[in-house]
Amino acid sequence: RHVLETFSIRDAPFSDDEMDQCLEALVGCAMTVRTIDLGGCWGLGREAMSELAQGLAETYVKLERLSLSRCRLAPSAVAEVCAALKMSRVRELDLSYSFLGEADQRGCAEVASVVGESLTLKSLD
Repeated sequence: RHVLETFSIRDAPFSDDEMDQCLEALVGCAMTVRTIDLGGCWGLGREAMSELAQGLAETYVKLERLSLSRCRLAPSAVAEVCAALKMSRVRELDLSYSFLGEADQRGCAEVASVVGESLTLKSLD
């Protein structure tokens, strides 16, 4: 199985559809990815986050670091990714300066549940 150390498209000006296609292609490669950096990508809508969640659940078994810093995430996207993170081996999660949906408190509660249930998460920013 191929290993990709880092997949970074930080600050990419992709639309939601383009981001969805990009993450769908990454999931389709069926390779192990250690770090995914999507920081500053505003095109992370429901479809793109669904692809990321699917990848976390199926493909990125060895994912260690996930950066969603400076992202604007819909509440459904936060919930979907958090559910997938609970089953992953992610050790570092960066949500710094991120908007976690209209109900920011609900997004924070989702993240807190990941922290409480994860056996591997060591760093949350």
